[in-house]
Amino acid sequence: MCLLGIALHQFEDYPVVIVSNRDEFHDRPTSPLHQWPDSPTLIAGRDNQAGGTWLGISTTGRLAAVTNLRGYPAASSSGPSRGRLVTDFLTSTQPVCQWIDSMRVQAKQFAGFNLLLSDDGKTFVVFSNLNRQETLTPGIHSLANGFIEDDWPKEQRLRQSLAALPQADNIDALRTLIEDSRPTDDALLPETGIGLSLERQLSPQLIIGDSYGTRSTAVVRIDRSGQVDFTEFTRAIDGRVLTQTSLNSGSIAHG
Repeated sequence: MCLLGIALHQFEDYPVVIVSNRDEFHDRPTSPLHQWPDSPTLIAGRDNQAGGTWLGISTTGRLAAVTNLRGYPAASSSGPSRGRLVTDFLTSTQPVCQWIDSMRVQAKQFAGFNLLLSDDGKTFVVFSNLNRQETLTPGIHSLANGFIEDDWPKEQRLRQSLAALPQADNIDALRTLIEDSRPTDDALLPETGIGLSLERQLSPQLIIGDSYGTRSTAVVRIDRSGQVDFTEFTRAIDGRVLTQTSLNSGSIAHG
């Protein structure tokens, strides 16, 4: 998961709205959004290579997402997949802060990450294994491959689009907020140690590339009664939407 937009108490009917893009190599095997047969409380897409996920919810009311922190490799080249952190939290019964405390030592084994965590669908915490932790306030937030206080251009555009949306009742309108494929001007690019050419390639919200790009887009909404709907759109190499899978109040529908 490489880009998240989070709106807390921005929309009347949906106190929580999250839009996200997952960027990954196209040849990495993946299953779309589903309820996991071997862990039935967990609802997410699945990384079939390492077994974790990038964004998920649980039937017990938990939500988690991960983004990579660019430029912070794992202590070991054989370090564990960051997607395991998401599934560990979703299947845990510990409150957010207790879970974070229990993971601080183990988290150092992973390459740099940001985790967005909630155990009740109301309070959201961002935790990084580089000694950063923040509880999000009501308003609009964004998270990419830097720290949450970093302000990359594609994050600015996403926050502006979320702020301009009058309501959150249209899934397709929410999806299009994070489909901007325009590259960022060189002068505005972050410097994360990967070189100018790759910074350019990764600068759009919607990344299109032959080997690496945006594999899926997701929209998660929590309404005033606490009901969750979760929609995932998988994408082709050229960015086109291929499939749509939706979870609505505990039932999964495909379209």
